[in-house]
Amino acid sequence: MIQRSNRGVLSFVSRSCTIGLVVATFGLASCGGGDNDNDSGSASSPSVPVGSGTAVATGNRAPSIQGVPPRSLASGVSYSFTPTASDPDSQPLTFSIVNMPHWAAFSPSTGSLRGTPGPGDVGKYPNVTISVSDGTASVSLAPFGVEVVSVATGSITVNWYAPTERVDGSLLDTLSGYKIYWGTSPGDYASSAKIDHGGIATYVIEQLTPGTYYLVATAFDAAGLESGFSNVIAQAVR
Repeated sequence: MIQRSNRGVLSFVSRSCTIGLVVATFGLASCGGGDNDNDSGSASSPSVPVGSGTAVATGNRAPSIQGVPPRSLASGVSYSFTPTASDPDSQPLTFSIVNMPHWAAFSPSTGSLRGTPGPGDVGKYPNVTISVSDGTASVSLAPFGVEVVSVATGSITVNWYAPTERVDGSLLDTLSGYKIYWGTSPGDYASSAKIDHGGIATYVIEQLTPGTYYLVATAFDAAGLESGFSNVIAQAVR
């Protein structure tokens, strides 16, 4: 298992804004299990007599849906958004959409909205609404807009200090490079860049459309071992 520590500091710089970020360092740790010394025996589960207690309601409960869709992109760049949905009654879910951009495609089974606008698709696409239904109840994300621009000119400059130790405290003498991951939703890093040199300490992410981006970083050694993600930084591009 690859673990991370808080050695090393990385910062993201956009114009006059600097945000600190802890870099993950890496190393190997054993994954083997062991006996639990604090286990004093198995706990018994209380039994409930059949036919007693409070009656369980059998009415349908509405599903839930959430997600943060990207709001802008440049023509020629792929768009991708899939909401997260669940149903408390574990019923099958079906998705639908209103005001879908004509350059995109939609999946009724997953709620995924994907597509690549062309130069002729530059413009604003307002009031896009994605809904989910369990066959009885339906809920929707808040309506959102998608803007396609002709040229993306935003950028984020990434600077960092190189990690020097592995998680076990031994010297990190085979550092080979870094990876920067970013996307428009926390935990969904659709884009990445690999820096194949341990001595490089800066990288510029270019051609970004306006919006908020979430970024993480990792380091890797000569054997290809990669650290876990650093903590997440949110950076606005205007």
